[in-house]
Amino acid sequence: MNTVKSVRRLLGIVIAAILVVPVFAFSPPVSAHALADMDPIAGGSPPVTISTPGEQASGAKVVSGNGVLAAFWSNDKNGTITLAASVSADRGGTWSTPTHLSTGGSGADLVVADGDVFVTMWTARVEGVHLLHTVTLSSSGTWGEVRTIPTPDINTAKLISHPNGITALWVESLTTVVSRSSTDHGVTWSDPVTLGSGPRNWTSALALIEREGELTAIWKEDFPESSADTDSFMLSRSTDGGATWTEKEVLAPALEASINFEAVQTATSIVLSWTGIRHGTDERLTQLAVSLNAGRDWQVRDWIPPAEAEFRFMVGNDDVVIVGESNSSFRKSLDGGLTWGAPQYPYGSASWSPLGQAALVGDSFYLTDFSPGPIVSMGVSRDLGSTWSWGSVAISPFQTGRLPMLAAVDDAVISYWIHGTPGSSVLQASSVLETEPLGGRDRYETAIRVSQQFDGFAGQPGSVAYIATGANFPDALVASAAAASRGGPLLLTRRDGLDSAAIAELRRLGPAKIIIVGGTNVVSDRVRSQAAAVVGATNVVRIGGADRYDTARRVVAEAFPRLDTLYVATGRDFPDALGASAAAVSLGAAVMVTDGSSNEVGADLERLMRSTSVDRVVIAGGTSVVSRAIESQLRGLLGSTNVTRVGGADRYETSALLNASGGPYGSTVYFATGSNFADALGGGALAGATGSRLFTVPQQCVPGSVLAQLGGVRFVRLLGGPATLGGGVRQLVKCR
Repeated sequence: MNTVKSVRRLLGIVIAAILVVPVFAFSPPVSAHALADMDPIAGGSPPVTISTPGEQASGAKVVSGNGVLAAFWSNDKNGTITLAASVSADRGGTWSTPTHLSTGGSGADLVVADGDVFVTMWTARVEGVHLLHTVTLSSSGTWGEVRTIPTPDINTAKLISHPNGITALWVESLTTVVSRSSTDHGVTWSDPVTLGSGPRNWTSALALIEREGELTAIWKEDFPESSADTDSFMLSRSTDGGATWTEKEVLAPALEASINFEAVQTATSIVLSWTGIRHGTDERLTQLAVSLNAGRDWQVRDWIPPAEAEFRFMVGNDDVVIVGESNSSFRKSLDGGLTWGAPQYPYGSASWSPLGQAALVGDSFYLTDFSPGPIVSMGVSRDLGSTWSWGSVAISPFQTGRLPMLAAVDDAVISYWIHGTPGSSVLQASSVLETEPLGGRDRYETAIRVSQQFDGFAGQPGSVAYIATGANFPDALVASAAAASRGGPLLLTRRDGLDSAAIAELRRLGPAKIIIVGGTNVVSDRVRSQAAAVVGATNVVRIGGADRYDTARRVVAEAFPRLDTLYVATGRDFPDALGASAAAVSLGAAVMVTDGSSNEVGADLERLMRSTSVDRVVIAGGTSVVSRAIESQLRGLLGSTNVTRVGGADRYETSALLNASGGPYGSTVYFATGSNFADALGGGALAGATGSRLFTVPQQCVPGSVLAQLGGVRFVRLLGGPATLGGGVRQLVKCR
């Protein structure tokens, strides 16, 4: 192959731009372990349109900071080009109305300053004058004033935040590398500082890196073909936030037709990579540069032999670096880029399909299939690429050759893409969803597996575990919400005794107190003796009443001495009370059951309301499960404005509406069957304790009302085995 053909091949590759953003962990009331076993990745939540329909969006970037996502893109409306932006405070579930920042904007680069302010910089040419624009966005969603700096002709700016503020790097008049710094989030900027001038009109800024408070600027200088010098990657360093820079020096000779320059950082290293052709040959290859001392010294090496595929992407996290190749293989380094393993194939073997987008989020490695089409394959590996699960994201129609990008915030992962055709396209996003099984051989083992997601208490004062019968639902329904409110699990038992595995789980938990819900007719004294052997007889409490409603009142009163808001559900069936449990806990509320078919408020419900000073009631379910008469009497007791009803067309829509009533929630949700209570009871306690939600769903599909609430979610945990929640639920198939 001659050099010209090599260059054409390299330039013809569609280069995937990888965006790796920080992950900010969601902090629930009680920590829970990550599940070890893996189920097929489900795909994506229903797409959300971010940009304005009827216009043309392109060039999108999404970054995160302080729990907020910010999207920036170029927007064309009737030939007028603007830089547009939108923000999301719920991990990509919903987005603000687009803001058009400036006319004529292009080339936006993004940076997060001080964790809670976004700063973007872009260039525009207005009436022959080149302008450098900056604008800030606080995490509260408030935009600052657009700042304009007249400059010579410049290319795309690179931005970085560091302990001293923000620094920008760009090239003026195509040859001069310049930096400016700001200590007030881009409101004011220092005078320009020149780092160096290139020999001809092909100088380009490549990277601006911050490490240990020091900055490294990297750019490429192209020399004339008649020169004895070769094209070079140059660098300069600053130890004072960009106020002064060292003399420029050569990092490495640049390859001919160098493309796809990438930079990532690990816990111990900075790693650079680029692809091109060795000067004077037809040899195409990738080169790597690794620094273990914050950019002061570099090890540069050839990496991919000419017979192998071109470099496509590089991502890094902790001390892991993963580089993808265009023949569907990738390699990884576990020591910051110093040594590399053999090629690995996420599809199981070599394939014609090149790898597309990639991201590392915690211990998970994500890939999108490069093949264009209405369905994009999405893969996830929990062991850095050794084993894979695959699903799909439906984003049709999308622009040919444009794969979804990946971004992360608060332990959620979103994909985003340009949807439509040239001339009419919008920016859309979808949460990447992973389904995980959380079930045992029966309801008792499932409850234990759910309990195992709680960290042990080791006798911590106030820690509590609940035990209720697994033979029926009324006692466990109210106990589930009470346990969640106190950050404890709910274990199920047979009447005559705890299983040995349940006793072992109680010993692992080590709660200060165990509460048994129900009288001896449903949970025998033998269970109490077994619990006493774990925590001592004085630390075991039984709560039981004359019937299910009396027991419910006593459980709620014990857990909530003072209560403002109460969710009321029928005690004749389980779905509505179950669906209300996690939402109630998020509001500091309790769940109480009553005879919903009655024409009057039950005595136990009214007594509970008076004793705990309840001043607001949410009725869970429609009038077919909690009568209009009960609603009317509650309004008479509390006032019409203090009683609301949350009910849908069926139990599944009611479940979705109840979860929405509880406000924002974390990046994990739980699914339980709406046709059987057994596996779901302990899950309500875990969902509530971890700031999550529990949805009831049919056995083989997921209602649209539930799918609509999965924006911003990452993990969907399934309570029960395949016989309880089938393949349609595991693949998030929408009910017809």
